[in-house]
Amino acid sequence: MPGIDNTGKDSGIGTQLLPGPDVASTVKTCFACKETKSVGAFYIDRRKGDGLTPRCKKCTSEARAWKVCSRCERSKPDYLGNFCKDDDVCKVCRGELGNKRCTLCRLVQPKAEFYRKGPTWYSRCKTCSDEQHKVSNRRNRLRREFGLSLEDHEAMLWHQDNVCAICKQPETKRQLGKLMSLHVDHSHSTGRVRGLLCADCNLGIGRFKDEPHLLREAAVYLERSTDAPQHQRTNPY
Repeated sequence: MPGIDNTGKDSGIGTQLLPGPDVASTVKTCFACKETKSVGAFYIDRRKGDGLTPRCKKCTSEARAWKVCSRCERSKPDYLGNFCKDDDVCKVCRGELGNKRCTLCRLVQPKAEFYRKGPTWYSRCKTCSDEQHKVSNRRNRLRREFGLSLEDHEAMLWHQDNVCAICKQPETKRQLGKLMSLHVDHSHSTGRVRGLLCADCNLGIGRFKDEPHLLREAAVYLERSTDAPQHQRTNPY
Protein backbone atom coordinates (compact mmCIF):
# COMPACT_ATOMS: atom_id res chain seq x y z
CA MET A 1 0.00 0.00 0.00
CA PRO A 2 1.50 3.36 -0.94
CA GLY A 3 2.68 5.46 1.94
CA ILE A 4 3.13 2.44 4.27
CA ASP A 5 6.56 0.80 4.56
CA ASN A 6 7.31 -2.79 5.45
CA THR A 7 7.39 -1.97 9.15
CA GLY A 8 3.76 -0.81 9.02
CA LYS A 9 4.67 2.81 9.74
CA ASP A 10 3.50 5.73 7.69
CA SER A 11 6.38 6.81 5.48
CA GLY A 12 4.73 10.07 4.52
CA ILE A 13 5.03 9.22 0.81
CA GLY A 14 1.81 9.20 -1.20
CA THR A 15 -0.37 10.30 1.76
CA GLN A 16 -2.47 13.46 2.09
CA LEU A 17 -2.06 15.56 5.22
CA LEU A 18 -5.36 16.27 7.01
CA PRO A 19 -6.03 19.85 8.16
CA GLY A 20 -5.70 20.61 11.87
CA PRO A 21 -8.77 21.05 14.12
CA ASP A 22 -10.85 24.15 13.53
CA VAL A 23 -10.51 26.71 16.32
CA ALA A 24 -14.24 27.47 16.14
CA SER A 25 -15.12 23.83 16.91
CA THR A 26 -13.10 23.80 20.13
CA VAL A 27 -14.88 26.74 21.76
CA LYS A 28 -18.50 27.56 22.51
CA THR A 29 -20.42 30.56 23.87
CA CYS A 30 -22.49 29.91 26.97
CA PHE A 31 -26.17 30.74 26.58
CA ALA A 32 -26.41 32.09 30.15
CA CYS A 33 -23.21 33.98 30.92
CA LYS A 34 -22.39 34.78 27.25
CA GLU A 35 -18.76 33.84 27.80
CA THR A 36 -16.79 31.93 25.16
CA LYS A 37 -15.26 28.85 26.71
CA SER A 38 -13.65 25.64 25.60
CA VAL A 39 -15.87 22.65 24.85
CA GLY A 40 -14.51 20.99 27.98
CA ALA A 41 -16.45 23.57 30.05
CA PHE A 42 -19.77 22.16 28.76
CA TYR A 43 -21.60 18.94 29.53
CA ILE A 44 -22.24 16.45 26.71
CA ASP A 45 -25.80 16.44 25.39
CA ARG A 46 -26.19 14.30 22.26
CA ARG A 47 -29.69 15.66 21.69
CA LYS A 48 -28.22 19.02 20.67
CA GLY A 49 -26.80 19.77 17.28
CA ASP A 50 -23.28 20.30 18.54
CA GLY A 51 -23.55 17.55 21.16
CA LEU A 52 -23.11 19.99 24.06
CA THR A 53 -25.40 21.66 26.58
CA PRO A 54 -26.27 25.32 25.84
CA ARG A 55 -25.06 26.36 29.31
CA CYS A 56 -21.57 25.83 30.64
CA LYS A 57 -20.98 23.60 33.62
CA LYS A 58 -20.78 26.54 36.03
CA CYS A 59 -24.07 28.09 34.89
CA THR A 60 -25.76 24.67 34.87
CA SER A 61 -24.69 24.06 38.45
CA GLU A 62 -25.98 27.48 39.49
CA ALA A 63 -29.30 26.84 37.74
CA ARG A 64 -29.57 23.49 39.48
CA ALA A 65 -29.30 24.99 42.95
CA TRP A 66 -28.87 22.74 45.92
CA LYS A 67 -30.37 23.52 49.30
CA VAL A 68 -29.46 22.30 52.78
CA CYS A 69 -32.34 21.07 54.92
CA SER A 70 -32.34 22.77 58.32
CA ARG A 71 -33.49 19.55 60.01
CA CYS A 72 -31.54 16.66 58.48
CA GLU A 73 -28.73 18.98 57.28
CA ARG A 74 -28.57 17.15 53.97
CA SER A 75 -27.89 18.96 50.72
CA LYS A 76 -30.60 18.24 48.15
CA PRO A 77 -31.31 19.68 44.69
CA ASP A 78 -34.04 22.28 45.03
CA TYR A 79 -34.92 22.09 41.32
CA LEU A 80 -36.16 18.50 41.72
CA GLY A 81 -38.95 19.58 44.08
CA ASN A 82 -37.36 18.44 47.33
CA PHE A 83 -38.45 21.64 49.06
CA CYS A 84 -41.71 23.56 49.22
CA LYS A 85 -41.63 27.21 48.24
CA ASP A 86 -39.98 29.42 50.89
CA ASP A 87 -39.44 26.41 53.15
CA ASP A 88 -36.05 25.49 54.61
CA VAL A 89 -37.16 21.98 55.63
CA CYS A 90 -37.22 19.30 52.93
CA LYS A 91 -40.46 17.47 52.10
CA VAL A 92 -39.23 14.24 53.67
CA CYS A 93 -38.56 15.89 57.01
CA ARG A 94 -41.72 17.93 56.72
CA GLY A 95 -43.70 14.72 56.36
CA GLU A 96 -41.92 13.23 59.36
CA LEU A 97 -42.77 16.31 61.38
CA GLY A 98 -46.42 15.85 60.49
CA ASN A 99 -46.79 19.34 59.00
CA LYS A 100 -48.21 20.50 55.71
CA ARG A 101 -48.34 23.82 53.85
CA CYS A 102 -51.75 25.16 52.85
CA THR A 103 -51.87 26.09 49.16
CA LEU A 104 -54.19 29.05 49.87
CA CYS A 105 -52.91 30.81 52.99
CA ARG A 106 -49.36 29.39 52.50
CA LEU A 107 -49.02 28.65 56.22
CA VAL A 108 -47.26 25.48 57.41
CA GLN A 109 -49.61 23.77 59.88
CA PRO A 110 -49.95 20.34 61.51
CA LYS A 111 -51.71 17.75 59.38
CA ALA A 112 -54.45 17.65 61.99
CA GLU A 113 -55.51 21.06 60.62
CA PHE A 114 -56.27 19.48 57.22
CA TYR A 115 -59.23 17.33 56.20
CA ARG A 116 -58.41 13.76 55.22
CA LYS A 117 -58.74 12.68 51.60
CA GLY A 118 -58.41 8.92 51.72
CA PRO A 119 -54.83 8.09 52.67
CA THR A 120 -53.72 11.71 52.10
CA TRP A 121 -54.92 15.19 53.04
CA TYR A 122 -56.54 18.05 51.19
CA SER A 123 -54.22 20.77 49.94
CA ARG A 124 -56.09 23.51 51.87
CA CYS A 125 -56.28 23.74 55.65
CA LYS A 126 -59.59 23.42 57.48
CA THR A 127 -59.92 27.18 57.96
CA CYS A 128 -59.46 27.95 54.27
CA SER A 129 -61.62 25.00 53.22
CA ASP A 130 -64.48 26.06 55.51
CA GLU A 131 -64.27 29.63 54.26
CA GLN A 132 -64.30 28.54 50.65
CA HIS A 133 -67.22 26.20 51.41
CA LYS A 134 -69.21 29.06 52.96
CA VAL A 135 -68.58 31.32 49.98
CA SER A 136 -69.58 28.55 47.58
CA ASN A 137 -72.78 27.81 49.51
CA ARG A 138 -73.65 31.49 49.66
CA ARG A 139 -73.06 31.92 45.95
CA ASN A 140 -75.20 28.88 45.09
CA ARG A 141 -78.03 29.97 47.42
CA LEU A 142 -78.19 33.49 45.97
CA ARG A 143 -78.28 32.11 42.44
CA ARG A 144 -80.80 29.38 43.24
CA GLU A 145 -83.29 31.38 45.33
CA PHE A 146 -83.01 34.91 43.95
CA GLY A 147 -81.20 34.59 40.59
CA LEU A 148 -78.56 36.89 42.05
CA SER A 149 -74.81 36.59 41.67
CA LEU A 150 -72.45 37.11 44.58
CA GLU A 151 -70.97 40.13 42.81
CA ASP A 152 -74.41 41.72 42.44
CA HIS A 153 -75.09 41.11 46.13
CA GLU A 154 -71.83 42.78 47.10
CA ALA A 155 -72.70 45.74 44.85
CA MET A 156 -76.09 46.11 46.58
CA LEU A 157 -74.37 46.11 49.97
CA TRP A 158 -72.00 48.81 48.77
CA HIS A 159 -74.82 51.02 47.45
CA GLN A 160 -76.72 50.66 50.75
CA ASP A 161 -73.59 51.32 52.85
CA ASN A 162 -74.13 47.92 54.54
CA VAL A 163 -77.33 49.15 56.26
CA CYS A 164 -81.01 48.25 55.93
CA ALA A 165 -82.85 49.90 53.03
CA ILE A 166 -85.76 50.88 55.35
CA CYS A 167 -84.46 51.74 58.80
CA LYS A 168 -80.96 52.67 57.61
CA GLN A 169 -79.42 50.69 60.47
CA PRO A 170 -76.95 47.79 60.34
CA GLU A 171 -78.05 44.29 61.24
CA THR A 172 -77.93 43.54 64.97
CA LYS A 173 -79.50 40.07 65.11
CA ARG A 174 -77.25 37.12 65.87
CA GLN A 175 -77.60 33.47 65.03
CA LEU A 176 -75.50 30.83 66.76
CA GLY A 177 -73.40 33.63 68.19
CA LYS A 178 -72.62 35.15 64.78
CA LEU A 179 -73.94 38.42 63.38
CA MET A 180 -76.48 37.79 60.65
CA SER A 181 -76.17 39.36 57.21
CA LEU A 182 -78.85 41.55 55.68
CA HIS A 183 -81.75 39.61 54.20
CA VAL A 184 -82.47 39.69 50.47
CA ASP A 185 -85.99 41.13 50.13
CA HIS A 186 -87.90 40.08 46.99
CA SER A 187 -91.42 40.13 45.66
CA HIS A 188 -93.14 36.79 46.27
CA SER A 189 -95.37 37.34 43.24
CA THR A 190 -92.78 38.38 40.64
CA GLY A 191 -89.57 37.19 42.28
CA ARG A 192 -87.88 40.56 41.66
CA VAL A 193 -85.23 41.51 44.21
CA ARG A 194 -86.12 44.81 45.88
CA GLY A 195 -83.24 45.37 48.30
CA LEU A 196 -81.48 44.24 51.46
CA LEU A 197 -83.30 44.49 54.79
CA CYS A 198 -82.51 43.77 58.40
CA ALA A 199 -84.28 40.89 60.11
CA ASP A 200 -86.85 43.12 61.86
CA CYS A 201 -87.83 45.11 58.76
CA ASN A 202 -87.95 42.01 56.60
CA LEU A 203 -90.20 40.28 59.14
CA GLY A 204 -92.32 43.41 59.55
CA ILE A 205 -93.28 43.84 55.91
CA GLY A 206 -93.86 40.10 55.74
CA ARG A 207 -96.36 40.35 58.59
CA PHE A 208 -98.18 43.02 56.59
CA LYS A 209 -98.27 40.62 53.63
CA ASP A 210 -96.16 42.98 51.50
CA GLU A 211 -99.25 45.18 51.04
CA PRO A 212 -98.45 48.91 50.82
CA HIS A 213 -101.99 49.96 51.81
CA LEU A 214 -101.75 47.98 55.05
CA LEU A 215 -98.47 49.68 55.86
CA ARG A 216 -100.03 53.08 55.13
CA GLU A 217 -102.99 52.27 57.37
CA ALA A 218 -100.58 51.25 60.12
CA ALA A 219 -98.68 54.54 59.69
CA VAL A 220 -101.92 56.55 59.90
CA TYR A 221 -102.96 54.61 62.98
CA LEU A 222 -99.67 55.29 64.73
CA GLU A 223 -99.69 58.98 63.80
CA ARG A 224 -103.26 59.41 64.99
CA SER A 225 -102.52 57.69 68.26
CA THR A 226 -99.37 59.73 68.80
CA ASP A 227 -100.93 63.12 67.95
CA ALA A 228 -104.04 62.61 70.11
CA PRO A 229 -104.16 64.59 73.39
CA GLN A 230 -103.35 62.76 76.58
CA HIS A 231 -106.94 62.89 77.90
CA GLN A 232 -108.24 61.34 74.68
CA ARG A 233 -105.91 58.35 74.95
CA THR A 234 -108.45 56.24 76.76
CA ASN A 235 -109.34 52.67 76.26
CA PRO A 236 -112.45 52.62 74.02
CA TYR A 237 -113.43 49.31 75.55
